[in-house]
Amino acid sequence: MMNPRKQKSQRALIPQMPEDYMRVVQESSPALPLKSLHKASKKGPKSDLAQLYRQQDRSMSSAQMESTVAKEYRALRRKYLLLEEESGNLGSELRDVEDEIKALEDEKLQLLDQLVVLEGLVDPSELHNQ
Repeated sequence: MMNPRKQKSQRALIPQMPEDYMRVVQESSPALPLKSLHKASKKGPKSDLAQLYRQQDRSMSSAQMESTVAKEYRALRRKYLLLEEESGNLGSELRDVEDEIKALEDEKLQLLDQLVVLEGLVDPSELHNQ
């Protein structure tokens, strides 16, 4: 048989265990106030777990979101740098084409001058004076 004193001490510990458990749970997850845990415990242990999982999902999704945002930023930055490089290449290519156009226009004018002289429409000395 058990000693009555031991039974009383064990009975006194049993009601304190849920409060101790609640304190440990609250300390480990400060986002949940003690009142909400008491309310949730009335609903049942499943709602406590569901609430904790939802909070973890939110925190994980925010971390995933930050990671996704960082990846998107890096991708956009890379794309920007490639576009900037392509713009520089196109700019130099444009200058080359403009130089070629200028050279072709000069050549065209010289050929027109020669044609006018060959046709006898203009004296070659007049052409050089202009």
